Amino acid sequence: FKSTMSSKGFVAKVVDWARIGSRLPHQNLSEVALVQEKYNTAMARLSALPEQPPAINWDSYNKSISYEGFVEKQQKSYTAKKFKYPEDTTSATIAQDEQEALNQAKLAVATAEQNIAELEKQLAALNSEKPLDEVTIEELLANKPEWRKKFKKEIEEGNWD
Repeated sequence: FKSTMSSKGFVAKVVDWARIGSRLPHQNLSEVALVQEKYNTAMARLSALPEQPPAINWDSYNKSISYEGFVEKQQKSYTAKKFKYPEDTTSATIAQDEQEALNQAKLAVATAEQNIAELEKQLAALNSEKPLDEVTIEELLANKPEWRKKFKKEIEEGNWD
């Protein structure tokens, strides 16, 4: 997402729909297309609005309403009202949450890469060993001294289970 400030006072989000679609499973593309259509419709409607609301013709109301002082009172009340575009109180939180999620994702990728490297080492060690049907017991125990100690201890204790 990229944010751009519009001349109409709202922040327009530029969405990279192709990037979103490329990262989702194929079966979700129709849902993304629906969201994109709704977004584009909303943005088109918002863009079509004038920057300022049309001016009220108070003279025509004065001519058509005979109640004394009513239009002047409404005009005074209307001009006293000031409508502000609501403050953006969530974008900073969303950006912070996004950054935290990206950091967690980077950490997960780094952890996964470490695990992959360790597993590749283990696989390389297993592939470099002789096939089990060609290995003698002496060769196996020579390569696995911890097994030799364990078996020796079991034999000494008479533990044959």
